[in-house]
Amino acid sequence: NRVLVDPLLWQQIGFNLLSNGIKYGGTPPELMIAFNHEAGQLQLTVKDNGIGIAPEQTNRIFEPLFRGSNVETIRGIGLGLSIVKSLTEIMGGTVVAYSAGQQQGSTFSLAIPAQPLR
Repeated sequence: NRVLVDPLLWQQIGFNLLSNGIKYGGTPPELMIAFNHEAGQLQLTVKDNGIGIAPEQTNRIFEPLFRGSNVETIRGIGLGLSIVKSLTEIMGGTVVAYSAGQQQGSTFSLAIPAQPLR
């Protein structure tokens, strides 16, 4: 099935998730990327093997300017995931983050309603 998407929004979402996976990933970073179209939704999942997210901070990771307590010397200003969330919501979707804890990697999953191409 072909679906209608905004390529600029998807490009920015993908860029932010992949660059975060590389930046905060392990040494060397290993990324698992899955893209699916099922149940009327486009689904993207990016999983890394990096520094992870402290469990008590997972619910704040999408806030503008928020950076996890374990980022140490990794450069950034805390806007990438906020942008991912905003763009996902503009397209009517949702995004969630999961991490088993620090040094356990992170998984970001988003789902956006698929609009059939007419």
